[in-house]
Amino acid sequence: MSMSPSPSIYLDHASSSELRPCARAAMNAAWDLGPGNPASTHHAGRALRRLLEDAREKAAELLGAFPDELIFTSGATESNNLALTGLVPAAGGALLSSPIEHPSVRQPLEALKGLDRPLVWITPLASGQVALEALQGAFEDKNLPVAGLATLQLANQETGALQPVGALGAWLASHRPTWHLHTDATQAAGKIRINFHRLQVGSLAVSAHKFGGPVGVGLLLVRRGKRLTPLLRGGGQQDERRAGTESAALAAGLVAALEGSCREMADFTQRAAAMRTELLATLQAQCAPVLVNSPEPGDLALPHILNLSFPGLRGDTLLMALDLERITVSAGSACASGSLLPSPVLLSMGLAEERVRSAIRMSLGWSTRAEQVAEAVQRISRTVQRLRTGGRTPESPSRADSLRAETV
Repeated sequence: MSMSPSPSIYLDHASSSELRPCARAAMNAAWDLGPGNPASTHHAGRALRRLLEDAREKAAELLGAFPDELIFTSGATESNNLALTGLVPAAGGALLSSPIEHPSVRQPLEALKGLDRPLVWITPLASGQVALEALQGAFEDKNLPVAGLATLQLANQETGALQPVGALGAWLASHRPTWHLHTDATQAAGKIRINFHRLQVGSLAVSAHKFGGPVGVGLLLVRRGKRLTPLLRGGGQQDERRAGTESAALAAGLVAALEGSCREMADFTQRAAAMRTELLATLQAQCAPVLVNSPEPGDLALPHILNLSFPGLRGDTLLMALDLERITVSAGSACASGSLLPSPVLLSMGLAEERVRSAIRMSLGWSTRAEQVAEAVQRISRTVQRLRTGGRTPESPSRADSLRAETV
């Protein structure tokens, strides 16, 4: 008699979180309105337009922005690209950022740099945070021009480290008002309170599926008065800033998930911190050495992301072995999951390459339960111990061996 497989435990919410029931219900209600285009003037189009604009107003309210500052997009990658390419000075200026940024920020910046647009990278501290003093100092040390574009994420996708966005925004407003500050809030949205205006940033990116909304929708906030060059052309939608027919259903799902995450934020923070503490303490007790690459949660980091290194192991090998045990974790940012190169985020923090190559990221979400974490930590401990002693996976040795061979 064959044994049933162990239940899957999902610990990769920083990549994508489970769809919230409220988001599913909101989208179903939108689809039940029937077909239509929000740009059409007939009754079917008007019904979807009302739903879309209601979603715009609610999302803006939750994020401390004006409705006319909000553009619905397909997700944070589009939002980041639209902000960087649409708000960068047409000529001259400079670019300022950090290597801890998500690839959807780093790669557009690399494409934008040139002789008349230098790109300055600010190295983070060993904690994974970018020091405000280093950012300020760059304007003196690098002789940066009067105008330019700076980017600083609210929270890091691999370590959870929080960044001094509000402090930088205030400093730029006072000392370099002609500089534009963009922040990628993808990992922070739904986890901490965000007020667009109080942050004093010029633009802010969000993706719905990180906090329990649907995949395929996000938003970009652009401060009033900022001239945005559209990335997509071919229609006059969203004040001609982003062409294409908007999905009222996806927008409704985004808002419902954002409302739910904001409503449950205090409870989630407390639960996630407790589960993170249990996860780390048990792993350190049962399969030491375990090195922590994330700062302590609170003012320094989000509570739901934990990046750990397991000396003596390869992170990608451990990830695959855990997958056989029905534990879903990540070796870093999901957008770079196919790469065998060590994480540029962890390397930029000054960590040794061997430590970086042994790192995995575990991330909790709104649907994660304490009993799941308790079970996961036992499976992870057993797997780490087995790999360190050269043991095999009894259930499927040939599959385990083939997976290990693929990573060499």
